[in-house]
Amino acid sequence: MVADHLGHVGEFYTLTTPSRMHACLHNGAVIHAMTAQPHFKLAEYSTSKG
Repeated sequence: MVADHLGHVGEFYTLTTPSRMHACLHNGAVIHAMTAQPHFKLAEYSTSKG
């Protein structure tokens, strides 16, 4: 109510990496090779795409 009164709006974004970088399959099975993937590599990928 306060946000409406003040005229504020919100935007929400969901950022993700391509499925080849996910550590789990759609059925929940763990891809063990990906669990060792350093998080900075994923962040590097995410920020390198313009």
